[in-house]
Amino acid sequence: MEYNIIQESLAHLYAKWKSVDPDAWCKIVYLERDRIVQKFYILEREVTIDGKVGSEFDGERISLSYFRNEYRDDETASILPYVGQGVKLRKDMDGSITATRLGKNPVIVRGHDDPSEHCFSLDVINHEGKLPHHVPVKIFDMEEFKCQMAIQMKINPNGDDTILRYQSVTCLSLVKDGIEAGDTPCWLLVINLCALRAIDDPIVKTHVEQKLAEFAVRTEEELEMDLEKQEKSDELAARHKQRHWSKLNQRKGLEGSEAPLRKTKFELMKKDKNIGDNLHYSWEIEAQKSKMLHLNVEYLQEHYEEPESHVGGLRHTGRGHPGSVISSMMYPGSGSSVRRDWAKVKVAIKLEKRMDEEALQEIAEDEES
Repeated sequence: MEYNIIQESLAHLYAKWKSVDPDAWCKIVYLERDRIVQKFYILEREVTIDGKVGSEFDGERISLSYFRNEYRDDETASILPYVGQGVKLRKDMDGSITATRLGKNPVIVRGHDDPSEHCFSLDVINHEGKLPHHVPVKIFDMEEFKCQMAIQMKINPNGDDTILRYQSVTCLSLVKDGIEAGDTPCWLLVINLCALRAIDDPIVKTHVEQKLAEFAVRTEEELEMDLEKQEKSDELAARHKQRHWSKLNQRKGLEGSEAPLRKTKFELMKKDKNIGDNLHYSWEIEAQKSKMLHLNVEYLQEHYEEPESHVGGLRHTGRGHPGSVISSMMYPGSGSSVRRDWAKVKVAIKLEKRMDEEALQEIAEDEES
């Protein structure tokens, strides 16, 4: 029923379109249930619709109680006084319409539960169609209407404007809202004339076509970005599914190479083996090759004392071997060279201990993960 009323009102408007004042920005139709009581063309930027008893219409105020309706029922007659200060409508600079509830009783935007068929702002949807007290709410968004124009240009290039004309209309229920128009005692039908003019305005059409082209380009770019993100996401997901991905997918240049020293140390630690049993310093290996007496950390700690002076040497505890500095094939130099060699050993010990601690910590972290 409501749809038919809107279509009839639009048909009547277009029948007199040439005689409509070009300064008029909206047409308001006042209805009681399914009957039209009065119609108004608004030229002023703001208009107030209330339930007070006053003049018929002075251009800025519409007093609904002034108008007579021989078919008015008792419920409608009792509700009219509760309209009170009513609602104020204002035209914005871009052709949008903002409504402010001035009275204490409800003013509801009809069709708020089906926003795809209208050009509401997000505030209307968030408030479930109920206008808050003294808070302006955009009940018709011109930018949304232009988006609808772009959609119709794309899906209906033949130029049928029936849907756009219907979307230029906003309905407001006063005090009580019914599911059908016949169940609503007092309500308003607000036709946005600025929106109807925009449908045939070549400047607006060109602007909408440009926006549509920009949107299409932006959509393609966003689609490509989304595809790239999806590919990366799928790749990461595939990696996580393979527990030993890094082992199975070695970097080029590392394939077939021997395990690094630190990895070997980790494996030995897992087997509870002494790292010193498997690792030797270069000078130990050279000593083995030349069949000479080789020195390792344990040997030096056993036979040498930490030098506290410039002189140091082998510690001979056997009889006939007093503690003195002797020359040997290992240390042909003076006592100072022995001290330097001992300093190198200390550094080697510290480095080995530090590497062992780091390795154990990494193993513990791997087991926890």
